[in-house]
Amino acid sequence: IVLTILGQVVSVKRAKHLMKELVTIHGTPVEHPLTKEMFYLFPTQKQLAVADLTHLGTTQARKHSLKIISQNLLDGTINLHKDDIDVFKEKLISVPGIGKWSVEYIALRGLGYADAFPETDLALKRMIDYYPEFNIDAVSPWRSYAAIYLWKKYTASS
Repeated sequence: IVLTILGQVVSVKRAKHLMKELVTIHGTPVEHPLTKEMFYLFPTQKQLAVADLTHLGTTQARKHSLKIISQNLLDGTINLHKDDIDVFKEKLISVPGIGKWSVEYIALRGLGYADAFPETDLALKRMIDYYPEFNIDAVSPWRSYAAIYLWKKYTASS
């Protein structure tokens, strides 16, 4: 969920940088027991819900979305394990700054939902335009697999 929010309308490289920044600033420092190297555990929902995200290099809207989702996960408003997928999507899209693409992408990547399809994704749109005979609805309830296949085809053709 966090990577999806941080990765909205930025490159994959930038999203990864933001994730590293978030973990370094708000994660829990831990020393590796064998190498003694320091690393950081990903911040908990509670840590993110109360974190001061001022120094995170992303927009205020994304910072606000992270805080709200973290709080909703913490207080059980959103429950990744108990909410029906349609209920989950409805709750998630009600968070300011979370749109249809993010909801579908989180369902696909974060929850492993087999029928998610982020239809507003530019690469997916281009691939569907390239294959006009392809009907995404015909592969339901397996549209996530089609999305992954189309992303790979897009990457290979770029």
